[in-house]
Amino acid sequence: MLEIVETLVVTLRDDVARRQHITAHFHDAGLQRYGFWPAVAHTDPAVVQMYRSGRVVAFPPCFRCARELCTCANNVLIPQQVANWLSFLNLWRSLPDDADRYYLVCEDDVSFHANALDNLTDFMRDFRRAKPFVLIRLAHSGERPDAVLPRARPAVSNRVVMSNAAYILNGAMAAHLVRSFDAITTTSDEWLHRTAAQHSDVQALTLEPLLATDLSYNKDHARFVSRIHPKGIDEADVKRQAAHRKRANSVAEYRELLTQWGVGSDG
Repeated sequence: MLEIVETLVVTLRDDVARRQHITAHFHDAGLQRYGFWPAVAHTDPAVVQMYRSGRVVAFPPCFRCARELCTCANNVLIPQQVANWLSFLNLWRSLPDDADRYYLVCEDDVSFHANALDNLTDFMRDFRRAKPFVLIRLAHSGERPDAVLPRARPAVSNRVVMSNAAYILNGAMAAHLVRSFDAITTTSDEWLHRTAAQHSDVQALTLEPLLATDLSYNKDHARFVSRIHPKGIDEADVKRQAAHRKRANSVAEYRELLTQWGVGSDG
């Protein structure tokens, strides 16, 4: 039987509420072997350095649609997105380059559905690696967290889902991701689950039905405020949402954002 070596939960050191959620949720789910991985804060100097080194794609054009003029709600990569990237990159760097060692990586607002981890155990028992690098998507943001899955071995699909909330990779995949990384040109989930997953040596698959979701993306089900884009889940978050800037309409506006982020005109 193939076993997951360790579960790693990406979390900010001072986010007590999310850590308490993980401790209680994993206890209830019967997941015992896990640890917290220190996330990078958006105020960390490493984030500014990424902009100043030219390793964050600049505006224009929009990083999503590649147009200079667009209606995308988020057309510039903001510090929170860069910090999210660095958090995962640092974690991947920490894992040994070993094709036979598998890790479950989660964000700290993950919520596994009822029966999910038993179903995952059934899947991993029969899983066979067909390529050197493995990526298994388990989650999608915004779904109802109270779903009860049928007790059955999950099916496999090639559907691309943004599965940062929970995914499995082997150590060889982590090393491949580190080698492949050069600059931040899109969000971490798009790069990992769509772009990097297309490499010919990557065995990328999605378990169906999905085993988990998150608790910050969909305001109807959220327990925590989003660390990237506020969703307005409470009065304080509504105020954060009103002040939140995630797009620019001109080069001048983008330069203004860089200055606000502490990057300055040389960003």
